[in-house]
This record gives sequence, structure tokens and C-alpha cells, in this order.
Amino acid sequence: MTVILLDTYVVGTPRPKGSLKSYGKGRMVESIEGSPDWRRAVAETSHIAIKETEDGGLRVGYPFDGPVVVNVRLFFKKPVSAPKNREILPSTRATGDSDKHARNIFDALQDAGVIKDDAQIVDHWVSKRYCRQGQVPGAQILVVSAVPDN
Repeated sequence: MTVILLDTYVVGTPRPKGSLKSYGKGRMVESIEGSPDWRRAVAETSHIAIKETEDGGLRVGYPFDGPVVVNVRLFFKKPVSAPKNREILPSTRATGDSDKHARNIFDALQDAGVIKDDAQIVDHWVSKRYCRQGQVPGAQILVVSAVPDN
């Protein structure tokens, strides 16, 4: 049986995880501006969502320690220069690499206590889209327990 561990929408501009730069004496700084703030927003929103799940009576046992599947849908503000009458996809450097977005979100899920370790993620999907009319930038994150293929 598959169990939904987290289903939440994080409001804000998605930011990928960058490399850490050393500034001496053990001081490491994230190379992408806004990345730590985005990770913190994902962690805080996820933590609130799992508390509501537990308060609603679902006793999963967080942090979950089994295999999981993660589905992330990222939504970015559409550029002013983009065509108004047709959908385009965010395939530019400005929206970042999907794999780096995944790394940031996976680390935040661990920070929030949704999962014990991001090594538990056995399958994941990450998609990037521009917001539609009236939609707020952010990320839809779904985490479910994984069931072995038999």
C-alpha cells in the first residue's frame, strides 16, 4: 500500500542548489543567491504540512525511513518578453537545472523531517513550467512511500 507522506505547495521562486564556496576558516557559502532561503522555505512548509498530517490522525512516523518516490513540479514567473498567446517551456539558464533543483528540495525534505536521508529516494520526477494566468510561482511537492515492483 502506498502512503502519501507529503503533498504541499511551496510559494516562492524556486532556486537550485549551487556549489559551496570556501572563504577560509571553515566558512562555506552557497554559490547561488537565494538558494539557502528557498531550501528553508521548502523545509518550513514541509514541516508544517507533516505536523498537520500527524494532527489529522495519520501516524506515519516521521521522519519516514523507508523507500520513497518524489514528484516535484516547479513553477516560474513567465518572462515579460515571452509570447502571450502560446505556452513556452522554461528551458533557459535563468530557471536552472532540474537536477540541482531536485538536490535542494531533497535536502529540504530531510531538514524538515519528512525523510531520514535523501538516499531513500528511489524514483523522482522534476518538471519546470511557467505559471499560467493567476498562478503563483513555487513548487508542488508530492512524497509517497515506494512499493517494490512484483
